[in-house]
Amino acid sequence: MRGLDLLRLGRLRGEGPGAAGEGAGDARPRARASAAAIVPAFAVGLAAVLVRGIPILGSGGFPLNDGGLFYVMARDLQANSFLMPATTSYNGADIPFAYPPLGIYLVAFLHLALPVQLIDLFVWLPLALSLASVAAMFFLARQLLPTRFHALVATAAFAVAPQSYMWVIEGGGVTRGLGLLLALLAAGWTVRYLRDGRAAQGALAMLAGGLAVASHPNAALFAVLAVVLLGLQARTLGRPLRILIGMGVVSAPWWAIVAVRLGPTGLVSAGSLDGPAVVALRGFFELLSFSTTGEVFLPIVAATGFLGLLLCLNRRIWLLPVWLAVELLVDERLGAMYAMVPLCLAAGYGLADVVMPAFVRVSDYGRDLMPGELWRSTALRDGLLGILCIATFGSLIFDLSAVSPEHALPAATREAYQWVSDNTPAAASFAIITGSPAGTDGSQEWFPALTSRMSVATPQGVEWLGAEKWRSTYKDNVALQACASDTAECLLAWASDRGGAPQYVLLPKGPLLGAGSPNDCCTALRHSLLASGDFVVAYDGPGATIVRWPAVAARKARAGRESELPRILPGEAEAAV
Repeated sequence: MRGLDLLRLGRLRGEGPGAAGEGAGDARPRARASAAAIVPAFAVGLAAVLVRGIPILGSGGFPLNDGGLFYVMARDLQANSFLMPATTSYNGADIPFAYPPLGIYLVAFLHLALPVQLIDLFVWLPLALSLASVAAMFFLARQLLPTRFHALVATAAFAVAPQSYMWVIEGGGVTRGLGLLLALLAAGWTVRYLRDGRAAQGALAMLAGGLAVASHPNAALFAVLAVVLLGLQARTLGRPLRILIGMGVVSAPWWAIVAVRLGPTGLVSAGSLDGPAVVALRGFFELLSFSTTGEVFLPIVAATGFLGLLLCLNRRIWLLPVWLAVELLVDERLGAMYAMVPLCLAAGYGLADVVMPAFVRVSDYGRDLMPGELWRSTALRDGLLGILCIATFGSLIFDLSAVSPEHALPAATREAYQWVSDNTPAAASFAIITGSPAGTDGSQEWFPALTSRMSVATPQGVEWLGAEKWRSTYKDNVALQACASDTAECLLAWASDRGGAPQYVLLPKGPLLGAGSPNDCCTALRHSLLASGDFVVAYDGPGATIVRWPAVAARKARAGRESELPRILPGEAEAAV
């Protein structure tokens, strides 16, 4: 069927240097081709290890950024004999245990099977899954792109672009990384099944896709969109439909339990937090600005991807541009990350078919990972490796910068959390103030996991309580974090607006977002609280200042609506952050 041939995108109507077929006119032995492939493949693998591994090596043995919710859920599974409990014990909020649990089951099982601490698995398992996803990207690229060189370029772009890994190597990567890996494998096997029609290929696509659904909500969305769009590209519906049904069957042990407990609306509540209009508008601006790669030095991946998309449009290859647009316009939370897949595939075209031919005439791509004429040119070969080095260097700059979320909770702050666990009532509630919104530094999410105390206004997991609850909690969090640059009066107004005050306020110390971030998140607020007669210092160490919110301050907070205390409105708080 001609429709299935379209899945080898570069061969559409015989266009592109690889149209004649990989290996056409190439009489060199396979052994020589394999030897020539070692250097570029090793370079891409090394770049992936560097940009993803160096942040973890500098984490002090603690997970990057987030993962506290999943850490508690893994312990909940172990305590419940690996049966899904109705709720998780995280943050005392009665959050349903509805999150796709495959990654949580994996880390909980590995903790029992291996002589490794659970917290260490949240450090190293995300890295392993992230590196495996690079290999899975090459597998997918080989199915869709015309030559190994195209596929290697696409994989190199995926290996070093910050947006493709920054949410995967964090502690939460035990679910996000597993979901991405399985979704890429599902897409690759879907192409094979649509092209060759072998039952084993279809079964592998169903298995990988179903496990992706059971790993992460956004991986589920990506896998479904990939199957549908690839089916449309191949001009067939029967096989994609069979894959989707198989994915549903494989993932049924999770979604059936959640549907029974929470109903159909509860099953999808975490995927519609901002509403389709807001998601589409945000994705539209990301699409126009072309700023999804996260590059802060030279936007090499963005530039080559853009050239590749223009080439695809010129050749009327619609899959990659449409795939990119749909991901950004539909996926509410990780659309930018999953959009890196079609963008990096397009980068394979951008470098191989636009940039390189501008420097040398390429008559044919051989069996090598690189075209023979390019590989024989030392200058061009070194130039390609130089481009990879520049992109790697740019990603390392991003990893170490304060704009990156790739930073672990400082050891001194963890010591302060241990003091909380040892010296405060089990039912105590805390306001954690860092000046950063939830999800960008680990202080807020890890506090309940390490102390078993409640952190008010921490939204992690609340999405499973419904969109309205999540929005109100998130706005509460934004307003609280806006007080970091204000005074105690801001806290009183915040407590008045929410109708109650926590028992403690915790202000972490030190550069929470790496060496490039300020040493104190909350100078004005810290001085105001210490100088106030209404708040009592309970702990003041190198990692945090903790003050008690006594009755007199609580009364002032309750009376705030009648007083003339300044208040932070939700819109103003969001603007401040």
